[in-house]
Parts: sequence; structure tokens; C-alpha cells
Amino acid sequence: MNKTSAVALLLLLGVALAGSALENNDFHITVWDNPKLLKQGGNTVKISIEVDARKAQTAYGVTVRFTPPHALSSGETEKTISEAITPTAYQSAYWEIGATQLGTYDLSNAFEVVSWDDSVELDADKLPETTNEKTVTISGQTDGATYCEEHNYSGFWGEPENCQVRIFLNAEEAGWAAKDGSFSFEHGLEEGENQIIIGAMDPGGNTNETTEVTMYTPPWEQKHGTTLLLVGGVLIAGALAFVLKRVHEMKQIEENVKTIIDGAIAKAQLGDLLEAEKQVFDTYQQGKGLRSLILQLTPLWKKIIELTPDLNSLTGEETEGEITAVLMDANPNMRTLTSGVRFMIVKQYISLVKKRGKGKQ
Repeated sequence: MNKTSAVALLLLLGVALAGSALENNDFHITVWDNPKLLKQGGNTVKISIEVDARKAQTAYGVTVRFTPPHALSSGETEKTISEAITPTAYQSAYWEIGATQLGTYDLSNAFEVVSWDDSVELDADKLPETTNEKTVTISGQTDGATYCEEHNYSGFWGEPENCQVRIFLNAEEAGWAAKDGSFSFEHGLEEGENQIIIGAMDPGGNTNETTEVTMYTPPWEQKHGTTLLLVGGVLIAGALAFVLKRVHEMKQIEENVKTIIDGAIAKAQLGDLLEAEKQVFDTYQQGKGLRSLILQLTPLWKKIIELTPDLNSLTGEETEGEITAVLMDANPNMRTLTSGVRFMIVKQYISLVKKRGKGKQ
């Protein structure tokens, strides 16, 4: 792979895992026995709350802050819940509260979630600068699954082993890391420079990524070089004919997609734009074709961002998780994509939003 192809690979296969990040308003807090009657100068009263997450994600280390109303006091303002919190896994916290005035107090708005664990470790082993092996081992370390073992929790993905972190290679799912967080996968190489984007997604939908590069030179080229190329001239000619045929097919596909996109952009209606995007996704996402159409799709995505209020209002200063959450809610087509393809497409949207934000400045 030459340097131009390597740059194109980064653009086409940039890792953007589709797990949208949690926000404060994605948590719900229930205050039991509320409102509460408290006596002036009397003994403290134990207040019990339950916390759950409204989205189908898992949150760890959730910290809840208590802001006492006037005339109330508490020895603690914040408490951290270590157990996993999901839409179906409620967890409790308790506060000892006293009052300086007799009265019935409404505490429904006195508690709020202020932080949670949204990090995932990713440390990939260095690849050799050059290799004559057709495959390379991608290995490293990420978060382990000790939490699930300690709390008998089955994990975000709904399968017994799925408390582990998911590993992606160039936007394609490679498998699960081991329970201790280690991972090792074989990855095929193409001749020339190979840039491999390694991505990780934890059970809470949090992501991380890193890139490794290696140069693959086949053994036959090292040993025989030009001689084999001359001897194999007929085979090369046949291969060239195949490549030219494939180029012609791809050109026809690109022309068809351009016709669809140009027609939708000319109408300048969001519904037509989304329908054009869906048509392209439905036709090409199952194969490799969609990755070759990024440049054709870019004008369509720019127009969708412009005509979608929630996307248009983004400044480009938001985090990738925040942009992803808005995109998943605003564009129904994102939910029809397979995980690997969504991984790639979301990255392109994020890049366009950030570039557009810089252009507004």
C-alpha cells in the first residue's frame, strides 16, 4: 500500500465506535418517602435514594451530589456508587439529614449525578517496522473484567463473557479481550505500508483508539525481484485486466451514487437527503463498496448536517461522544447500519462537524 492509499485508509476506516456517551440527564434518581417531615433540632433522618440509567448502557463509579435545601444539613455532600447502574439495575445510596426548623421538605430536586467512570484503557504492542509475513499479531492490554467477576454482572452486551472489552481492527470487530484485559488477534497485511487502527469499546459504550504501522514486503519479491516479474508477465497481464475491469465497475457504482446524491441535494429537502443516504447504505454496506464511496457521500453528509437543526447547532467544540449522541438521535439511518460500518460512518460525520465548526469561527 502506498502513502496515498494509507492516507485514504485512515480517512475511510477511522475508528468511531458507536456507543454514545452518557450525560447527566441520562440518569434518574428516585427519592423514597418524599416529601419528608423533619423535626427542629431532632435526630438525623436517613434519606434513601435509588439511581438508574435511562439508556441501555452501563455506568460505573457514579457520584451523586446532595445540595441541602434551606434549614437542612448533612455531613456528606457527595457519595459514589461502585455497583453497575443500568436501566434495569437500580442502586441505592443513603444520607443522614438534620433540620434547624420543623417542616416537611421536598427533596426531589436536591440530588444530582455529577460524574461517572467513562474511561477505557488501550495500550497496543509496537509492530515491527517491516515484515515479510502475510499476517501480523495485534496484541496489547485494555481494561479487565474483574468488576463483573466481583459483582456477578453479565455485562453490557447480554452474553456471559461480554463484560470484557470489544476490540476493533480498521473498523471491523476482531473479538473480545480476555478477562485480564489482554488481547491478541491475527491481522492480514497488504503489500506496502499498512496502517492499522486499533479500537476498544468497554461495556459502558466508552471508546479509545490507537494506530500502528508496518511495511509488508512479500518474500518472493526479496529473493527474485524483477526476474519473477518477467517470467510471470502473462499472469501479470491477466491480473491487470482483472484490475481494470474492477476499476470500471467501481466507476459505474460511483456514477450511480453521484446521480442519487446530486438529485437529493438539488431538492434541498432533509427527507430526500436521508432517503438518498439510506438507499446507498442499503445497497453497499454489506460489502467493501461503501468504503470506496466516502468522497461521493461527503457533499450529502454536509447538506444533512446543515438541514438537521440538532446537528447544525453543534459548534465543533463538543467531544466525539457528544457529537455521536446527537447524530444517533437525529439521523435514523445510523441505527440501520452494521456495527463495523457504523463505526466508520460516525467518524466521518464527526470530522465534518468539527471542520464545519472551525469554518464558522
